[in-house]
Amino acid sequence: MLAIVALRNAYRHGKFLAYYRLCRGPSFSQISALQEIEFEILEYVGFVGHSGYYNRIPYARFLHHLKTALLLRHPISTSPSYAPVVLKKRLT
Repeated sequence: MLAIVALRNAYRHGKFLAYYRLCRGPSFSQISALQEIEFEILEYVGFVGHSGYYNRIPYARFLHHLKTALLLRHPISTSPSYAPVVLKKRLT
């Protein structure tokens, strides 16, 4: 659909295949899935919480801080707000 609205040169503005179904925090199944598609994981850390999203809504801010504190004590691999991963493609 985007190609119809915004004509682009596919070679100059090509997209890489993004595996969004794999966008979760660092878990054993996530790491295995990335290794299966021939990536070496150099670094993978999940972060929880946001700074500033709820500053103007006191109750939401309180609940967010409560949830963040709970997740810091008991991490759940599917719940990070941000999980940067540094990968290296294995040469085959």
